[in-house]
Amino acid sequence: MNAELELDHIFVCTPSLTADAQRLVEFGLQPGRSRIHAGQGTENVCFFFDNAYLELLGLHDEAEVRSPLVAPLGLWERLHWQQTGACPFGISLRLKAGTLETLSSETWSYAAPFLPSGATLPIFTPPGAVELPLFFLSPVAVIPAQSPARPDLPLEHLGDRRILEQVSLQLPTATALHKMPSLLNHLAQVQIAPAESPKNPFHLELVWQSSTDPIAHTFSPDLPLSIRG
Repeated sequence: MNAELELDHIFVCTPSLTADAQRLVEFGLQPGRSRIHAGQGTENVCFFFDNAYLELLGLHDEAEVRSPLVAPLGLWERLHWQQTGACPFGISLRLKAGTLETLSSETWSYAAPFLPSGATLPIFTPPGAVELPLFFLSPVAVIPAQSPARPDLPLEHLGDRRILEQVSLQLPTATALHKMPSLLNHLAQVQIAPAESPKNPFHLELVWQSSTDPIAHTFSPDLPLSIRG
């Protein structure tokens, strides 16, 4: 694979979008955007950093999220991860260098209904593989701090924290890690590790760039997320 990729954003599915977004705000994150994904049945709240962003993804319309078009993503199962055992995470990547054609053999096309007519999202995770994170390619080519369409994004959190340095995913040991896209071999920002506890089989840790005032906070078990830096 000759294309060069970097982390664009991470999403965490939650059945309690409003409440979990408020927990992040009370912790000290600044929300930067929320929207409804028309036709996909989901809605979100996003928290932007200079180089990437965190997205909380919730249910908006059950019929849409379970439609034949959307079902291969496994979003309904991911949104109900505590009952279904599906992975609640998604990882979106930006094409930093190279061309999309070099990735075509590793992806399938999702005609996201909220995108312009004819546009698709390249998906790396096999259809229906809900035990894996949903890996896909972002249509965005620039980091949030350089976005000309959104110059007013709030990028500072808890004072001076602006850079998302690394993402660590903890997955059940039974997860078919051999199905993970080969792109992970070239992406130092994303680390995969076995779950530390069978009671909490899925967990996402965000690591901020080092600060003079280090913190560590977890939102588990309801929201499988922790932040340190």
